[in-house]
Amino acid sequence: MSLPQKLAITYYANVFVPIESKLSFLNNSRKYGKLEDSIKNCFIFIFNDDLFSDENLDFFLNMIFDYQIEYYQQLKLLTNVSKENEKEFQDIQRNFPLNEKIIELKKLLDLIDGTECSFVKNISIEEENTNTIENQEELLEDIFEKYSVGFEKYAEIINKYSVLGDQERNKLKLHTSDTFINEFHQFLTHYSYAQFAWAKQEDDKHTNFTNFINKNVDRAIKHLERAVLDIYKIISVILMRNEKDFKKQKFKIITNARNFEICNISNSLEDKIDYFIKIVEENIAE
Repeated sequence: MSLPQKLAITYYANVFVPIESKLSFLNNSRKYGKLEDSIKNCFIFIFNDDLFSDENLDFFLNMIFDYQIEYYQQLKLLTNVSKENEKEFQDIQRNFPLNEKIIELKKLLDLIDGTECSFVKNISIEEENTNTIENQEELLEDIFEKYSVGFEKYAEIINKYSVLGDQERNKLKLHTSDTFINEFHQFLTHYSYAQFAWAKQEDDKHTNFTNFINKNVDRAIKHLERAVLDIYKIISVILMRNEKDFKKQKFKIITNARNFEICNISNSLEDKIDYFIKIVEENIAE
């Protein structure tokens, strides 16, 4: 793999993923067109030493820089950007080549929003326990309880901050529920297939559906966990947009919650869920 290819992967992991994740979190949307552009103009060639060029890398670096500029503008709207921060921002744009601009601006943005993503320190060498049929139902019940509580909290917060007859204001003040509704649909799809297979196994003792059942229940659990996480992420964004006493520290708490999720991307969803639940419960209690 050539140096430009290695740099593209490095910038993707260390710069693009954190900035894209935080920006999509705040914007209530993901730039799928931009992600497609990154594939078409850069990463479709990432494993081809002959086709990948400096131009592919430059395209991607310019895209990262655009994301950073937009995120900086969001920070100016949502939290305290000092005159010193603004001066440093302008200096970075004037005085560095593109690759160094990105690195220096990442440092500034991390300073302002109070986050720093370090994948290496969060790498776990411990093997996660795999679910068995015996403990799956108990685990599902526990996660479903969290989903039910989160769904009720979401309904309460929507009712509190919605503005009747003003869809544009609602769009700005609230947040789509599509993500956790879709995850719940996926959960129920896998779970219902597993239950259907379980019933069929009861009728036909010579047919062993155990592996099919186990895999689908396990996938159902993962989708339900993802749904719980999405609910509490959405509630935290709505709180951030609507709480009148919102301070810089609250913004940092919420962006750090998103940062925690990304920096622990390969680890269990359970810790991420508990992290966001704690944030929401503390903010609602205030």
